[in-house]
Amino acid sequence: MKIPWTDAALALAFAALGECEIVISSLNTDFPGPRWINQVWVVLMALPVMFRRRFPAAALVAFWLPVQVWLDIVYNAHSNLPLEPFIALLVVSYSAAAYVEAERLWVVYAVLALLYSSEIALLVAGRKGLGNVTPGLVMITLTFAIGRAMRSRRGEARELR
Repeated sequence: MKIPWTDAALALAFAALGECEIVISSLNTDFPGPRWINQVWVVLMALPVMFRRRFPAAALVAFWLPVQVWLDIVYNAHSNLPLEPFIALLVVSYSAAAYVEAERLWVVYAVLALLYSSEIALLVAGRKGLGNVTPGLVMITLTFAIGRAMRSRRGEARELR
């Protein structure tokens, strides 16, 4: 299984961004807990990005499930959430939309439905603020729509050849 160098570089960039968020205090990101655990965690969060094109649905699930649980347990409504997991989620959501075949798209829809449900439940319960939930869900929806549009365009281009 060959991983495109661009996907490996993107995963490395996300890991580096996460490390910067931990060690550069002026970035004002909350990373509760021991620094070394967070430093390992941001690298682990970046790994599914390497497989975003080869196994797009699996990359989305492998990224989102542990990250969502971590965010829900560790952060409250007034925390400054890290940027790395949010941008990586946009990337794997786009990739799932752009690369998953139509017959397997139900997996992606199920994962996104869980994501949206959990975010709304946490908002209603007061564990997350509206300013953290709404922009994230809007951005995920937009990147997913763009991914589906790009997949459609690639299909049209193949048909024209």
